[in-house]
Amino acid sequence: MSINESVVVSADELSELCGEGYFNVLMKKLSQLIDADYTFVARILDSSTAETVSLWGNGTLHPAIKYHLKGTPCEDLRCSGESCILYNVAEQYPADQFLKDLSVEGYIGITLSDERGEVIGILSALFCKPIPRDQVESITRYFMSFANRASRELERIKYERMLKNEIQGLQATNDRLQIAQQVYDYSKDGIIVTNADNEIVYVNASLEAMSGYTLSELEGQDPRVLSSGQQDRLFYKGLWNDLAYKGYWQGEFWNRNKEGELYPVFTCISRIPDEHGRVKSYVAIHRDITSEKEAQALIAYQATHDALTGMLNRYEFNGQLDRELFKVRVRKNQGAFITLDVDDFKSINDTQGHSIGDVLLQMIAKRIKDCVREGDIIARLGGDEFAIFTEFTDMHIVEQLISDLLDAFRPAFEFEALRLRCNTSIGVSIFPQDAVDSHELFKCSDQALYEAKNSGGATYAFFTPELRVAAERHQEVRLRLADAIEQGLIEVKYQPIVNLVSGRMVRVEALARWTDEVLGPVRPDEFIEIAEHSGLIQLLGCQIAEIAINDLARINTHLNQPIGVSINRSPQEFVELADEYDVLPDLAKQAGVSPDLISIELTESLMMKDPVLAQRQLSQLKEAGFKLSLDDFGTGYSSLAYLKNFPFDVLKVDRSFVNDITEDEGDYVLVKTILEMAKNLGMHSVAEGVETEGQLALVEQLGCECVQGYFYSPAVSVEELLEYIAEYFPSQLR
Repeated sequence: MSINESVVVSADELSELCGEGYFNVLMKKLSQLIDADYTFVARILDSSTAETVSLWGNGTLHPAIKYHLKGTPCEDLRCSGESCILYNVAEQYPADQFLKDLSVEGYIGITLSDERGEVIGILSALFCKPIPRDQVESITRYFMSFANRASRELERIKYERMLKNEIQGLQATNDRLQIAQQVYDYSKDGIIVTNADNEIVYVNASLEAMSGYTLSELEGQDPRVLSSGQQDRLFYKGLWNDLAYKGYWQGEFWNRNKEGELYPVFTCISRIPDEHGRVKSYVAIHRDITSEKEAQALIAYQATHDALTGMLNRYEFNGQLDRELFKVRVRKNQGAFITLDVDDFKSINDTQGHSIGDVLLQMIAKRIKDCVREGDIIARLGGDEFAIFTEFTDMHIVEQLISDLLDAFRPAFEFEALRLRCNTSIGVSIFPQDAVDSHELFKCSDQALYEAKNSGGATYAFFTPELRVAAERHQEVRLRLADAIEQGLIEVKYQPIVNLVSGRMVRVEALARWTDEVLGPVRPDEFIEIAEHSGLIQLLGCQIAEIAINDLARINTHLNQPIGVSINRSPQEFVELADEYDVLPDLAKQAGVSPDLISIELTESLMMKDPVLAQRQLSQLKEAGFKLSLDDFGTGYSSLAYLKNFPFDVLKVDRSFVNDITEDEGDYVLVKTILEMAKNLGMHSVAEGVETEGQLALVEQLGCECVQGYFYSPAVSVEELLEYIAEYFPSQLR
């Protein structure tokens, strides 16, 4: 339950309660919300003594107790107004036996003041275990909200007691009458006194200001002259029954002032008997709760709407969607659940700043709102993700809405001298064809959205059963991959890289392999992509690097001259490491491997995604002594700029070019050009995917320095690699 939903105790819940009963409900609710062992409200009796009005602890109410303030947290609280002690409170106040008896560790309290600022009470909570630091803010917010309610009720009780005492003694002495009159006159609440026939005999200045009527205009009138007409006869019947049998009634009214304007009041009406027990008069105390109602309305709005865009939030969207699905089913129509995700919004947020990102989201939300029809449900689900549900009888309506949404993103977003462009990916699921409840509709739409993003973005996709199969496969692989990483079941195998000039094996490339007991062999491109999208890539990458570096140290103990290892690193690893320490230097140091024997392989997608981040992190690796290798060169869009601006040592020719080099003249020319560039830039070169003698002869002819591929060996385990070296490169063994 969110704070916005739970902070305000509803009027219905308290309408039949007052005084101690009122506080019992407040203390029980507060204890539940903040998980406190004891909560209590105490009223200040004098400068040194307080008495609990309500004490809730261990699931039950306790009798009222009086206690001295000296030497307790409450004494300090009267000076500071607020106090929060996370732990060891009993040690800090050794004189407070109450804290010791209850084994209290944490304490939080706030003073309760009347409208003149005079401290009239204390609201406190005790915890038998330390208060978590990360919960202090939310607990404090609860306290502030509950303190307002508690202060008002304590003040109301104070005035009510004064009024009752004074009214009952009206005939005793003129002095008492004058005191009561002063209480009436200075009360911030509106007061109406009627005779036994319910005719107004007195109203105070606050009631005059509240209603717009003067005493002379109201005198002799029935109080219903202030009625708004919002309460029915059954309401008034209950009111008079309570007055007859209980002697009091309290609840909320909507009154109407002299200008005809409605205003809400919280009212307590008491029956005043004469010396024979018959009704002598009635006293009604009205408190204008307009500001409280406005605050409640604001809180209710904030609890159901996104603060940035004004759209429904996820919680309220789900609630409205469930109700709407029922209506659509009754009407035997269909509904489309549409999710939108802003393409590459993170890069805009990172480069332009979050404040610009927020303004952009507001502009996007407005364009989305302009596309939907009246009656459609729209929400911001969080971040840059939005959702729409629309009822339809003709699929053309859905297709037109999707077209409008895509078109809405085509014009640039212009503000603050900026001109930004972004697109959206859209996923669509259909009710009841694809799913019959909101949860499944969301899953189906999300799977379609994932498909749209994988298609390059700026497009849409409808859910299909095939997407469900793929999503289930994705989920199963993700869950089992997490277990495999935790249990160390990911294998690392090594493919030799041979120098064509020396004829020696100079390096190996570390390649991750995974065979699951249920899924069987899982392709590296599949489980690595899933790791990138599920927050597992850092764990996986670190584990592979640690294994590869340790294996390299082991391999080199058998060789007369050390070889190096190439370790692939996902661009997502660099992104997640942006503000964290890179463990590679520590891993190399622990294994006793020189960093210059380790080459970090990465694709140019990192430079495309975030050139500034790439420049910083690659430079740090370079300064630490590691080699840098650009993999899959030529498959991106800005390769030449990367070669010029980034500190790469090795350029790898992608296997897709090598594969047809003997038959495709274009591939031949392309490989030749890449190798010449590498040479001119002082970089080493490696051709991947060499499988035939013809391919080997051509890349060697073109001046390629090193090759790897099935012509020499597939990726093998450490043991198999040592056997391979012994058979094909025996001169490298000690």
